[in-house]
Amino acid sequence: MPDSETGARNVRKICCMVLDQTAAMENIHDMIDLMMEKTGSVCSKNFKLVGDNEDPRWMPGRGAHVVLNDRKIGHIGVLHPEVLDAFELKYPVTCFEIDFDSVFGQFTEQDFNDEEFIKTLY
Repeated sequence: MPDSETGARNVRKICCMVLDQTAAMENIHDMIDLMMEKTGSVCSKNFKLVGDNEDPRWMPGRGAHVVLNDRKIGHIGVLHPEVLDAFELKYPVTCFEIDFDSVFGQFTEQDFNDEEFIKTLY
């Protein structure tokens, strides 16, 4: 970051990991859906998951980018067995990581003063 003396910056993220006997992508996907619903992000109709077969941390065909308003804001997937072995995990892990500020940064002050918008959050 050019404004910083060291080039460092703080980034707030939210993540969730589920270790279970099966790699159920649906469980972690439901958590993202709920978060997007509760933050009003689904109101924009621009929230989607886009497959990612290039990221080595995910099992082939089991990873995706989280996209909001045509911008990648995070990742979701089932960890690759090599990652599990590196951390000595005995069961499959599904997880997501999302840029928290991007989820809330899409809204304006006017949105939060709009009674109809506020009603969609409840």
